[in-house]
Amino acid sequence: MENLDSIVIKKSIYGEADYLVTFFTREIGRVKGVARQAKKSKKRFGGRLEPFIHLRLDITLNEGKFNLINDVNLVKPFPAITERLESFAFGSFVLEHVDIFSYENEKSEELFDITIKMFEQIDRNENILPTLLNYQLTLLRINGILPNFGEINSKEVKLDITNGNVYGLSENKNGKNFYIFHLDIIKNVEYMDIFLGKVSDNIKALTRYIEIQTETEFKTSKFLEELKL
Repeated sequence: MENLDSIVIKKSIYGEADYLVTFFTREIGRVKGVARQAKKSKKRFGGRLEPFIHLRLDITLNEGKFNLINDVNLVKPFPAITERLESFAFGSFVLEHVDIFSYENEKSEELFDITIKMFEQIDRNENILPTLLNYQLTLLRINGILPNFGEINSKEVKLDITNGNVYGLSENKNGKNFYIFHLDIIKNVEYMDIFLGKVSDNIKALTRYIEIQTETEFKTSKFLEELKL
């Protein structure tokens, strides 16, 4: 039996009365378990098997069989994320990152901690874009696929999302794989709170870069574009 810091990544119905829940945990990374009779009983788990809640997960790990979720205890909820459409979109976008970059039996305290910080920012509805850009950059660094920003001494470059290389604006690099990227706010993070348009451009570029590198499509990114991220 394990007691783990966790957040819910996703949940699906399993059988008539059970839920199959995927968690991301600080201690052992990604883990999946069955919550018996959770669907039939409203009191069972107290509605805590939901995203945007910091939990302590009590789970029995059964090698070769389904893991069993015994209980979940509340550490900290982030209720405002589900109360605002824009906040819910940002929160869902963050969870998609966790879904992509979390792995079974791979501990990642840094990823867990920055995800909780991201939820706190979204819940308070403040400074979301700069924090989100830093979140993406940290995830890419952790996973060893941070774009090669190189030594180009320029405020703006073109990012090739197929390989992570950057080029000066004067170079003949055009097409759907090249995105404008603002190096000045990466090198001077204090600018992020001032130039939110540049932050937004960088998030869009890194989102497409992540999609190409991981062969995964963000379902939430199109919705965020409609919100004029």
